[in-house]
Amino acid sequence: MTTCARTDDRSNIPPGDWCLSRNRLVWFVLIVAFGYGAWSSTPSPDVLDSGELAAAAWGLGGSHAPGQPLHAIVAHALCLLPVGNIPYRIALLSVLCSVVGIALIAQLTWMLCEAFARETPITIRYAAAAAAVVGAITTPALVGSSTRIEVYSFAFTLTLASMVSSLHAVRAKTFAGLGVSAICTGLCAAVHPPHAAIAGVALIAGWLGRPSRISLPFVGFCVALVALGTATYAYLPVRAYAGATMWGEPTRWSGFWDYVRGHAYQHNLGAKASIFTQLWDVLTYCIQTIDAPAVAGAVLFCGAAFIRFKKDRMRMRMLGFLSLVLGAAFAAGCLQPIFAHNPDNVAYLGAFSALVFATGASGWVMIASIITQTRGAIAAALLLAAIAFNVDRLGHAHESARRNDAALETLGTLIADAVPPRGLAVVRTDFFGAFWMQARAIELARPDVAVFIPGLATSSWHWKSLAHHPAYTGQPVRGKSETIRQSYVAGAFEAAAARVPIVSEALEPSASRLFESPPSHLGPYLVYSNVSASAARSHDQVVARMLAETAQSPDDMAAAVIRGFALLRARHFASRAQPSRAADILRTVMADLPRNERSLLRDVPTRLAHPPAPVIQDPEALLPTQEDVVREAAAFLDAFGATERARSLLQAQVVRGDTRGMLQLAWIEARAGRLGRAQALVDMFEETAPDLTHEAATLRQFF
Repeated sequence: MTTCARTDDRSNIPPGDWCLSRNRLVWFVLIVAFGYGAWSSTPSPDVLDSGELAAAAWGLGGSHAPGQPLHAIVAHALCLLPVGNIPYRIALLSVLCSVVGIALIAQLTWMLCEAFARETPITIRYAAAAAAVVGAITTPALVGSSTRIEVYSFAFTLTLASMVSSLHAVRAKTFAGLGVSAICTGLCAAVHPPHAAIAGVALIAGWLGRPSRISLPFVGFCVALVALGTATYAYLPVRAYAGATMWGEPTRWSGFWDYVRGHAYQHNLGAKASIFTQLWDVLTYCIQTIDAPAVAGAVLFCGAAFIRFKKDRMRMRMLGFLSLVLGAAFAAGCLQPIFAHNPDNVAYLGAFSALVFATGASGWVMIASIITQTRGAIAAALLLAAIAFNVDRLGHAHESARRNDAALETLGTLIADAVPPRGLAVVRTDFFGAFWMQARAIELARPDVAVFIPGLATSSWHWKSLAHHPAYTGQPVRGKSETIRQSYVAGAFEAAAARVPIVSEALEPSASRLFESPPSHLGPYLVYSNVSASAARSHDQVVARMLAETAQSPDDMAAAVIRGFALLRARHFASRAQPSRAADILRTVMADLPRNERSLLRDVPTRLAHPPAPVIQDPEALLPTQEDVVREAAAFLDAFGATERARSLLQAQVVRGDTRGMLQLAWIEARAGRLGRAQALVDMFEETAPDLTHEAATLRQFF
């Protein structure tokens, strides 16, 4: 073990330096991060895939492809903790992994500062590690999955462990780090393969960066360690034979292979535009979400390291290692089109964000080592503070970590309680489907209900999950429809129509041929059977209260789930010629708007004047935004003949900066026959937002 004493001898980098263990500033950040994460973690139903991952962990089953077996195993172990309820204990895994991950970022920053700028005061190097930690943990790529049930924090930590271990092997000329990197790479593949690809590149870069030749037996040993970690996938067929719930059929070789390689989700990968557009979009997003001082510091680090140490082979190997890993981490973020509103999507960039902050903080320390000692220390301290304490980023991190548990808990209760006995519940959105999985696996809720997900209608394993219900045998039932998927949805309706009540999250085309009267409302569902007036009134009161409680949380994902649910209800009431009820819902969801704008939705005409214009929605938004709601309300007003009110609502929206409001207004003008005005609005839209020109292509056909 070396001491923390400052030295100017950079000719030989020691095998290890444990000074970071005495960095009180980093320890303070770690403790605060864990406390805040544990406080913010959700104990109730959460958004996106959280429900199904919780169900897989509690029942030791498999989630969606590729199954995430290691997450299920480790999360199940945390379920034994006597703290909170089961979902909260599983969410703690993300908190713990995030804390370990940012500790590894601190270690990585410390290693870079030790290798490239050891002559700087040790307090500046400590501050660099703390600044990198604060900067990284508050970026959208990490904070969005740090306090909820997800696999990304776990995968991120294993990826960072592989990087740090491999870099240690290059820096300290030891083979042990490569073995650790190999096992972390294999284990990461059993959590999230895209992150494992980054870890694998770190392992290979560690091999290439070794100054001495690596023997073939050691290479074989590392490959065996990778295979050992990846062998965790054997858990899937073993648990499937034991009767655990799986999203696929891993008991057959073909089913196992399709499951592990994510055959059903291949369409999610790849860019929708050209590769250059995709790279530019991801790069632009990274620049926007990572501080300019951090990006500039990373660039300076690479440049200054190359100029200053270009004759130092070992440091050049370290720089080459970082370049390869940075490229791999950036490429992982380009696997999908970047959607800033989707925390799962941007989580692919977690490793890249961490590396930029680590190299950025190290870069400013290196620059400080070149400048006069006192001035350099002051400049470095100021720049490191700028990296750590970006007000906008910290505020966004707080909003992302915040949970609206009460609203989702209320909605979850309605989802389970509103289904009549032995009913069929047809659910389409992620929250409804994931809630049912979590509630039935953990709370054993409503075993009498058959839950059918149209998105899985062509999966035989999904039909087998219905075998307990009297309306089904476990075999797929195919009805009459134009598409294959819709024909199986029709089969599910036909099998249950004459035997049990049917509720659906949304209007189902397959049901219109089986039922003469339109469905009625009961809580969050449309019900294709008679509903008592008292039951409907009671559920509507709960729904109204829930909408009112979440209406003023525009940046909260839980509120966005409720917002999407509200829009479905409003559309249904509008289609049934009940505009007053639709207007009440829209007015409630728009509670953050000025009163005079919300009053435009009062006393709406009772007759539909013409079919509604297409509603312009944000294609990058995972869930409906507040702006989407306003454009929906304007289309609703126009359809019922209140066109002037729709114009007033959209004009106010455009003044607030919603450029898509111009496009919505152009649709309304085109519907009214004012093509000149519509074309002028489209021209203004394209001039204001040239990157959104493609969204006006359909409307251009009117001119």
